[in-house]
Amino acid sequence: MSVAVVGAGIVGLTTAAHIQDLLPNVKVTVIADKFNTETTSDGAAGLFYPESNFKGPTPSSAKEWTKYSYKYYEDFLNQDCGVFEISGYVLSTISEDEVKNDLMDGAVPEHRPATRQEMLHYLGNWKYGTFMRTLLIRCRTFLPFLIERIKSKGGHIMKKKVEDLSELRGRYDVVVNCTGLQAKFLCGDDVVA
Repeated sequence: MSVAVVGAGIVGLTTAAHIQDLLPNVKVTVIADKFNTETTSDGAAGLFYPESNFKGPTPSSAKEWTKYSYKYYEDFLNQDCGVFEISGYVLSTISEDEVKNDLMDGAVPEHRPATRQEMLHYLGNWKYGTFMRTLLIRCRTFLPFLIERIKSKGGHIMKKKVEDLSELRGRYDVVVNCTGLQAKFLCGDDVVA
């Protein structure tokens, strides 16, 4: 079986690498016109903190995806690939809902309400707060690491601009669209902003 992953940002490369992990006999090709510093992901330092409005088919599935995703990235700690543990606070003067994130509960090593004493350490009249230990993914380091990992497991990297997904019909058994913001143009998806 052959799989084409279109897009080489954080989503495309982690998707390709994960497919290789789960299905080692599948031939994976990453196809993109932009790699590493040319991608939107390159400038991002991804804090593992899914928005509390993230939804799945059920609330429990969204929570399971969050746990699974954290574990996936946690496995890269201590590999000199741009994944680090970090701790910090989310603070608000507006409401508890601004700092509450049920998806993080049980997914990360520590996620709890901040104490009044902790909030006093920061400028502002904070009324609500959450403390967490989570991960930071430095994409400028992580993306090249993933490319090398994909290649080391027999994957292929193809620099090519895909104008239409139908170009790939018949060449791959499965095509995974991970073009992110480019989906607006590739798929005529005007909802993408």
